[in-house]
Amino acid sequence: MYDSVRHDSGDPLAFAQAVYEHYKGLEIDPSTKTIIFSDSLTPEIAIGIKSRCDSYGIGCSFGIGTNFTNDFSMASDPARGGTALNIVIKLFECGGRPCVKLSDDRTKYTGDVDEVKRAQSELAEFYSI
Repeated sequence: MYDSVRHDSGDPLAFAQAVYEHYKGLEIDPSTKTIIFSDSLTPEIAIGIKSRCDSYGIGCSFGIGTNFTNDFSMASDPARGGTALNIVIKLFECGGRPCVKLSDDRTKYTGDVDEVKRAQSELAEFYSI
């Protein structure tokens, strides 16, 4: 039912492969789905991820992250880059339903405890959480 999944941490290429295999195992056409990547991205990393997703026939998109939003130089000294802003925005609710965040790093889980447990249960076979 979901249109996309989001990669948060860990190896993005391994995640793309796991998502592809999950969809194929459920007989879901991967070309109807998208993976959103957003962990420590640089343009070079995003290009590599895009290439891998293209090989699986699965869509991909990229969240704006530290390396994208802080890719600038100081006007007073163009040779000097700016200091990265480490800003995190979390989705709390969508359409009246609570949202959760799961991660390879269990300390990064967010959301209602019961909803986190439900999501873990639903995704246990697919995602080692």
